[in-house]
Amino acid sequence: MARCKQPFIRPKEFIEEQHKDPENLNKLKKLRLRKGTEFTAAGLMNFFSSPGIKHLTSLDMSECTGCDDICVSQLSQSCGKTLKHLSLCWCWHITDRGATSVVDHCSNLLHLDLTGIDKINGDCFGRVPTEMPHLRLLDLKQCNRIKDELIEDVVRQKRNLTVINYYGETVMFEQS
Repeated sequence: MARCKQPFIRPKEFIEEQHKDPENLNKLKKLRLRKGTEFTAAGLMNFFSSPGIKHLTSLDMSECTGCDDICVSQLSQSCGKTLKHLSLCWCWHITDRGATSVVDHCSNLLHLDLTGIDKINGDCFGRVPTEMPHLRLLDLKQCNRIKDELIEDVVRQKRNLTVINYYGETVMFEQS
C-alpha cells in the first residue's frame, strides 16, 4: 500500500499481489473487500496466511462469495486478536463452524455483522458474554436459523450488548 499511487486498486489484484510483498501489509489497519465476487477461497486463504495481516483492526468481507468457514478460521487466527470491526454480511458459505472460529479467536471485537448468513444456528453465541467481553453490537439481520430465545439469553447475560435480530429489530437489556 505504501507504494500505491492510485486511489483505487482492483481488489482481485490487491489480494493476488500482496503476498509477494508482505512488508506492505504491516501498516494495513482497515481493509474493505466488499463485493469481492472474484476472490477465490484459495486466494483469500493465501492472503490471510500472510504474517503482515495481523495488524488489521477493521475488515469488511461483505458479499465475498469465496469466503467460507476455512477462510474465516484463517482470518480469525491471523488477525483476530487485533480486529475491532468485522463484517461478513451475505457470505453464504459460512456456517456455525466459521461463526465459532470468530467467537473463539476474535475476543476484542466491538462490532460483528453477520447479516444474511443463513446457514448459522448461532449456538456459539451463548459463549459471547465470556469469550467476547468487548462486543457491543452483533448484527444478525436475515439470519433465519437463529432463535430469538438465544439472542434474548445472550443479551440478558451481556447487558452492554445490542443485537439486531432477523427482522432488524434491536434487542438489548432493559431493566424492569
